[in-house]
Amino acid sequence: MDFGAEEIEFYTLNYPKSIGETWEIESALKKELDEVRKCMPARILFLDASRETLLKRKEKDNTRSRNFFEHHLNLLLPLKRQWFIGKDNVDVLNVDALSPDEVGEKVKEWVDSCIEHY
Repeated sequence: MDFGAEEIEFYTLNYPKSIGETWEIESALKKELDEVRKCMPARILFLDASRETLLKRKEKDNTRSRNFFEHHLNLLLPLKRQWFIGKDNVDVLNVDALSPDEVGEKVKEWVDSCIEHY
């Protein structure tokens, strides 16, 4: 998986919580997190989908093993939604009713809008 700066920050701070640990990450990795935060984008597009949609799409996709899927769906995704949706620079696109081509079109529209305004 290819992560952007915001994904690196999210997983660094939240993965321990998802496995029931209370590690003090923020202060232990302060220097590294400060460097990551310098790379944050002006806007973030969060593609959101319901649990049902994600499960259906998982069942239709045999190209990946999905060994981490349940952990991500049940423990990390709720934290991720809370993390991203609470940020001022995040736009949310619900993809439940969209085909892959429609998602691509919406993402392109969003990117074009960002280029125009930022």
